[in-house]
Amino acid sequence: MLLYMIRHGETENNLAKRHSGHSLTSLTEKGIEDAKRAGEKLKGITFDKIYTSDLPRTQQTCMAALPGAEFEALRLIKEIGVGICTDRLVADCVNEWGGEYLRAKKAFDYTSFGGENGKMLHARAKRFLKLLEESGLETVAAFSHGAFTKHLLDAVLGGTLDKNLFYLNNGGICVFEYKDGVWRLKSWNL
Repeated sequence: MLLYMIRHGETENNLAKRHSGHSLTSLTEKGIEDAKRAGEKLKGITFDKIYTSDLPRTQQTCMAALPGAEFEALRLIKEIGVGICTDRLVADCVNEWGGEYLRAKKAFDYTSFGGENGKMLHARAKRFLKLLEESGLETVAAFSHGAFTKHLLDAVLGGTLDKNLFYLNNGGICVFEYKDGVWRLKSWNL
């Protein structure tokens, strides 16, 4: 099985340096272009199944990248919940909560702000991989988010990844392969 993980295009929140988390933020014009560029890289691939998260930015990305494609929205692959930081400027969070916020951001742990932590996201990533393993599908596209994809990579690598060292571009594509009972990373940030 091949899994193509596609990060959504640039959003209004990305541009404004606001936390998105579970926000309903939309793509910018550049975000639509990010999605179309991803679509060019996906051209010629026949997908057995296409998933998006249940957030509008991933669905908009899918529709721009693969016009007319049918997709299924999955809550499982949505972005990390950032609680009360949602839609807030990062600078305002730093000003209001200082070190507590900076530690939370670095650790992917927003539980003290009513959100999720990396362990929760990692568990969702593992459930998604299990769903795919049991699906019998050969080629899957999933339009998701940066933090989710980093935690998916972490699950594939066995839980040892420093996720702050990896960046996934808006519209970036990562390809994972499941073969002989093992997940592997084939390419990162196409």
